[in-house]
Amino acid sequence: MKKIFLFFGIAYLFYGCSVYMASKSEGMKPLEFQKNLAKCNNRTCVLLMGPKVISSTKHSDGTMTEEYRFAIDTGATSRAVMHGLLDVATIGIWEIAGTPIESSKQKNSYLFLKITYDKDENIIRTDIR
Repeated sequence: MKKIFLFFGIAYLFYGCSVYMASKSEGMKPLEFQKNLAKCNNRTCVLLMGPKVISSTKHSDGTMTEEYRFAIDTGATSRAVMHGLLDVATIGIWEIAGTPIESSKQKNSYLFLKITYDKDENIIRTDIR
């Protein structure tokens, strides 16, 4: 009987972890990123989107090329709801499988972007990788 209480006690500690991990959102969805980028016409607008600058090269003709890294959002509401339903249906036991599954899905995904600016920091060319 003690083992059963211990098991449910440990399962309760993890209750909701997979739900939180599935709904956690960092960065932007790829389509949202493309829409926002299409609206940008200068360097300031791009930097306000929150990229990490990887490299910046100033050319002799006054143009500049910068490479950025954007985090891609991997959170999904539908996945979080499913984890929540499975938690309730299994009285928290699902967390034993759900948390490691979500932990393995939480690998960071990135989108890389190379932008060339003119001397006034207006966008000339964009390359998405």
